[in-house]
Amino acid sequence: MNYLKKKNYIIGIVVFILGLIIGFGAGYSKINTNSKHIEAETIEETLEWSKETLETNRLFLSQETEPIETQTQIIEQESQTETKKEIQTEKEIQTEKEIQTEREIQTEGEIKHEEETKQEEPVLKEEFKVIAYYPSWKPKELSKIQYDIITHIIYAFAIPNSDGSLQPLENPEIAKNIIETAHQNNRKVMLAVGGWSYNGILLEDVFKQATETEEKRKKLVDSIMELCEEYQFDGIDLDWEYPRVNNTSEQYKEFILLLKERLQEKKKLLTVAVLGGVSEEGVVYHNTAAYSDEVLNAIDWIHVMAYDGGNGGQHSSYELAINCATYWKETRNLPSEKVVLGVPFYGRPFGTPYQEILTVDTEADKKDSTMINGSQIWYNGRDMIQKKTRYAIENLGGIMIWEVAQDTTDKEKSLLTAIGEEIKK
Repeated sequence: MNYLKKKNYIIGIVVFILGLIIGFGAGYSKINTNSKHIEAETIEETLEWSKETLETNRLFLSQETEPIETQTQIIEQESQTETKKEIQTEKEIQTEKEIQTEREIQTEGEIKHEEETKQEEPVLKEEFKVIAYYPSWKPKELSKIQYDIITHIIYAFAIPNSDGSLQPLENPEIAKNIIETAHQNNRKVMLAVGGWSYNGILLEDVFKQATETEEKRKKLVDSIMELCEEYQFDGIDLDWEYPRVNNTSEQYKEFILLLKERLQEKKKLLTVAVLGGVSEEGVVYHNTAAYSDEVLNAIDWIHVMAYDGGNGGQHSSYELAINCATYWKETRNLPSEKVVLGVPFYGRPFGTPYQEILTVDTEADKKDSTMINGSQIWYNGRDMIQKKTRYAIENLGGIMIWEVAQDTTDKEKSLLTAIGEEIKK
């Protein structure tokens, strides 16, 4: 813009000078022609023409160029505008940064809230396990299995021999029926190995002999794997009652670790049935320590037998259940999902099945004790079963039933139905 101003200004001066020269030239011509007589009119006309030319040029310059003061103002205004834009841009950037920071803080808060909520939430119902033992010696009770409630069925038992072999599976057609139906309903079936006794013989000593050497342990594991593969069980539940401290705890551990290795190769489950661990008064049983940390880490979960605490009201009270679950979860530091609380479908002192108790007392489902043939029987009615189920839902990984064939087919009084109802709440 300054270059244009200078150019136009110079052009104006040149035009003015040319006007003067032309004017004086014309006057000089008249002097020569008229023998040096100068005519005032001619000079005046020439000067007047030069003034007009200069004025015309000035007007031309005023139209084509802007005053320096005006240009300076324009430059200052443009500079101010640019500065304002820069300030505005900086403010916009700062605002975006503040918004982004607020979003990050909000996101962090949401994540923290989600984490806190997750910690406060009970075990999800979709992950809650309902595990029912089914006894192989009761082939006519399949109608007691409610596949819409039970998530895992444990077929009991495969019986070990002292040499590390297994006896043939009892009622194998029943096992096949359960496995086929369970798989159709997207449920799993496991095989329990062991138990308390067989034909009057305690199996604790049988287990001791069958696992006393590495060779025998391998043979027993091979036998279990063959049976598991033959029937397509989804895993093994070891029911060795019971390994003992300073006696069989070490060979129990070695056997578990070997069995776990083999089952893991086939992507099958391994669980164990364990002592309740403590009494109703909270006294820890000595042999509970036989389940080493290595064993507990290796298995998928444990089935806590929180029953048979005594022949009276201590058989399977709510206090006993809480004490047992607390011992395994807090004292032994097992994750909640690995602790499954066991409940009985029978009464003490005689081991009377729940369905038989109902035949004597039709209102037995509404209480936890009744009289049968002059003797008092303690058991878990529907309210107690639901109370324990609620505790397990909020604090543990599942609930286990010994055993489902002892239930009634009357859905309004059924203990298994009571569990299902509590889960749906």
